Amino acid sequence: MNFQVKDTVLSFDNGVLYEAKIMKIQECGGERKYFIHYNGWARKYDLWMDEEQLADKNDPKAIERLKQAARDKLVPTGKRGKTLNPKQSH
Repeated sequence: MNFQVKDTVLSFDNGVLYEAKIMKIQECGGERKYFIHYNGWARKYDLWMDEEQLADKNDPKAIERLKQAARDKLVPTGKRGKTLNPKQSH
């Protein structure tokens, strides 16, 4: 999906789904990057995102894809807050 400037999208940050507005678009290495502003947050939290990190807020399939991608990136933590290698057994 090619989003446009001023489109409202959804994005995950630290496992939480947020609504954001696309502020800028830039082509980078043949891919589009989107500069987003999280609604209700200070501008210091604005950032560049890849298209696969965003979902149209009116597209349930895109939202589910985004949620699954966020779940897949979560890695359990071990003792003392260290990140476990997913290939390690407990």
